[in-house]
Amino acid sequence: MNGEKDRIVWIDQLRGIAFFFVILGHVALPKEMQSLIYSFHMPLFFLISGLTVNRNKLISMPIKNYIIRQVKGLIVPYLWMSFLCFPLWYFAFHILSQSTDVTIWGAFKGIFAGNNMIISSTSNALWFLLVLFFANILYVCLLKLTKGNEAVLLCAVLICGVTGYLDKGVAQLWHFNVALTAVTMLYIGNRFMMWYKQSSFRDHKISFAYIIKMLALIIAFTAIGLVSHRFNGRISMTANKFGNSLLLFYITALAFSAAITLIVMHLPKIKFITYIGQNTLLYIGIHIPILRIFEKAYPDIFLQYKFSIPFAFVLYIGLIPVVMFFKKFFPYFCGKTCEESVWYQNILKVIMVAWCALMPYAYVINFFGLMSYDLISLYLLILISLSIVFVIITNKYVPVIYLEDRKNNVINSPAKNL
Repeated sequence: MNGEKDRIVWIDQLRGIAFFFVILGHVALPKEMQSLIYSFHMPLFFLISGLTVNRNKLISMPIKNYIIRQVKGLIVPYLWMSFLCFPLWYFAFHILSQSTDVTIWGAFKGIFAGNNMIISSTSNALWFLLVLFFANILYVCLLKLTKGNEAVLLCAVLICGVTGYLDKGVAQLWHFNVALTAVTMLYIGNRFMMWYKQSSFRDHKISFAYIIKMLALIIAFTAIGLVSHRFNGRISMTANKFGNSLLLFYITALAFSAAITLIVMHLPKIKFITYIGQNTLLYIGIHIPILRIFEKAYPDIFLQYKFSIPFAFVLYIGLIPVVMFFKKFFPYFCGKTCEESVWYQNILKVIMVAWCALMPYAYVINFFGLMSYDLISLYLLILISLSIVFVIITNKYVPVIYLEDRKNNVINSPAKNL
């Protein structure tokens, strides 16, 4: 797609609504309700990513260029947001709750291990960006290798899905094994969009018979999802666990996804949902640390079902101004490029680098036994000085971490499908 004007509204709204289920799945819910949400919310996200795939464009693009684009659009924001959440994570788990499960050093390792269920990170939901990174690259490689042969591509995708299932429950670095399942969802979403663009469904006329037909389909898909979920049990894509049966996993995920998609396709444009759907990348990174702060600070309130569900709505809406702020002043967190170069951007970079480095920096000071409250002002001055040096060097030699290209001023935004 070539910009905002080319975006399909219902896809943005589908992504926006799908992310509400992500937030809902992370608040305190009854186990059965949480299990139901987990059965489809992340598979749906990978399906949506497949909806935006342009096969012809990707096949013609050199694989090296595509990988670089994915690094800029997914890995760069992943690292920025992981460090952005460091102080929030520490506040929630080491000040409000005095947790000893994960240390600063452990969280630091977790960032580079990809929160692989053995080593926890600062924001658990960011695993999705790593899996999407591998799944996107794997899917493009399959497209190139099969050279447009649909039957061979389908077989290759099925092999990936089965292989991922056979490795179930194993914590791989950066969740690479989960990407084998995710690529099947990308393929299904991609095939659906190819059918949708060529079908008459997109030009349907609303009539009584049509409404009855859609309602029947939505009810049927929902019923199939409920029954298959009951037999399959709890799944967790981040842990590469898919329940009792691979087939039931796909039936459940696809049935619920189909029901939700049919509903969203017939909704009018709702601006705030569309906006969220266009900017879910930052939502993925910061919603859990903020959620945990409230839960740790007020457990008697936010760990009760009657309060946690309304809070999910409040958090969903409340993050909009946060996203607007970061999109304007720190676009590289959102996988977006800077539209213009202004004087205050370097100052903001220094402030953000200092914030992101705060906890690792404090760990180093404490590790060497230098921690002293009398010297905090000096330590902060040193941190700001190091941050200034970091920004000066990276601005000159590694501008890509800010999604900038000094030769062309900025690079094209690589994160259009999030």
